[in-house]
Amino acid sequence: MKPSSPLQEHPSGLFLRLPGFPGTEAWSAGFTTLRAGGTMDPVLPRLGWKGLPVFRPVQVHGGRVLKVARPGGADSFREEADGLATGLRGIVLAVASADCVPLILFDPGAQAGAVLHAGWRGTCRGIAREGVRLLENEYASRPGDLLALIGPCIGPCCYRIGDEVVRAFRDAGIDGEGKILLKDERALRLDLPAANRRLLEDAGIPPRRIFEAGLCTRC
Repeated sequence: MKPSSPLQEHPSGLFLRLPGFPGTEAWSAGFTTLRAGGTMDPVLPRLGWKGLPVFRPVQVHGGRVLKVARPGGADSFREEADGLATGLRGIVLAVASADCVPLILFDPGAQAGAVLHAGWRGTCRGIAREGVRLLENEYASRPGDLLALIGPCIGPCCYRIGDEVVRAFRDAGIDGEGKILLKDERALRLDLPAANRRLLEDAGIPPRRIFEAGLCTRC
């Protein structure tokens, strides 16, 4: 389902903001655009996060998720991973996603969350499940209590794929019986949001607690 609070585009064009999950105030997410110039510096003040340390992993299109346990060291953080999780207050977790899927997980009870980068390779490697698993193991989160957001990414309307991607999804057991790997008279296409929704549901998150921005980055 889509969030009840719609994504809001800032007049500057620098970012999109989603105020939070329905009924949950202790959460906020922003999505930068190309107009941010590849840096978060102009975006943080507009989101109310000025001066907060920003943790970003060195992304490798894998399935690794790391725990951020200390607020210091953001400037020298160089760990390879495609997801970060924390229970700390006053820090920003960030991933670069372009047309890939940015996933956000949040446990309102434990006040812990994770941000994940899920391209087609990371999706096949189960990064969505790994994010849920880490929250379970590190913060005693229960999958049924988690909230998830599938952010703006390339949609099935635009994502044409080749045989390599088809084989990878079928080998990973995420073919979706025609609902994830789509075929028409012109091309094979991939519904990457649907693939990650399926992984989140398989990990135990109820469908009603998974929200989608519903925006195609290519469109």
